[in-house]
Amino acid sequence: MEGKDWAFLAVLTAAALATGLPQMGSDFWYPDASRHAMDGVFVRDFAVDFAPAVRATIFSAVSPKGDVAALGKDLSDLRKEVVPWAEDYYTHYPAVAIGYYPPLFAMIGAVFFHFFGISSAVARVPVLLSAMVGFWLLYAALRRDLPPVRAFVPSLLFATSPAVVRWSRDVMLEMPAYAFCFASLFFAVRYARDRRRGDVVLAAALAALALYVKQTTAFLGVTLAGWGAVGAVKAAVSGESGRIRKAWRDGLAAGAVYLLIAIPIAWWTLKMGGLNLEQSPGSAGQYGRLSLGNWVFYLKVLPKLAGWWMLPLVGLGFFVSLRRPLRGTDGCFWCG
Repeated sequence: MEGKDWAFLAVLTAAALATGLPQMGSDFWYPDASRHAMDGVFVRDFAVDFAPAVRATIFSAVSPKGDVAALGKDLSDLRKEVVPWAEDYYTHYPAVAIGYYPPLFAMIGAVFFHFFGISSAVARVPVLLSAMVGFWLLYAALRRDLPPVRAFVPSLLFATSPAVVRWSRDVMLEMPAYAFCFASLFFAVRYARDRRRGDVVLAAALAALALYVKQTTAFLGVTLAGWGAVGAVKAAVSGESGRIRKAWRDGLAAGAVYLLIAIPIAWWTLKMGGLNLEQSPGSAGQYGRLSLGNWVFYLKVLPKLAGWWMLPLVGLGFFVSLRRPLRGTDGCFWCG
């Protein structure tokens, strides 16, 4: 870390604070925000009411004099208490949407609510911290291959883009999801440099955990898989048998970790997120996957989300990277 690095990180921190702090005491302005906050309150209240009972049930089963065989029955009896409790909770607080949204952000929010109290200001703290950490991680990932100024400029452009500023100002899932994605990106880039299997496994694990914040981060898993496939092909072309074996072993380890973590949230989404599936992949009606309007929707709104000034810079950077590839990483990975 050089002096410039600390200065640039301070600017990125200021960008996050300037966006998030003025909104801390305000009410929710986006409809989903109250749901995300209320999910955290729900998890917090559930933990307070049932964590002692769950802990006592498990400890009694695994203690030297406990009956492990009775654990299933005890948990079943506990479930009979939990379901009515949850139904009654929803009757009183219908903003709870823990089944519609993934649970990880609600669990993070629950920790803040438990220690700092329940308020809209406290609900915004995890989002603000996620934005801050996400900006740092993006800079750190770029810094692996770029000098300070060239790593800072795209990081600052991202931090000040209209979509990022907008979703940093309320209790939304975008910034926590970005934080996990950029953490995954950091370890993936480090793997590209050092070829340590632990780095690519961590990258896969963080990419899978991002699904527990927002399922649309599945694109990152696809990008990592494509990047791994390109690496395997390059190893095969090089003809180095040791490099080929290492690429396959590392890829298989990372893929196994990703699937192991991702399968539960895939089940969760299929079980409880029917409307999400209709809206995202498109299965019927106005969200049909064959609709040309749906396919080009984001192309239409991209200038509004990223800022019209950023798109030419992204295109220019991509073509420059083709002529002068980044050290240690593949251009297709950054494009993804």
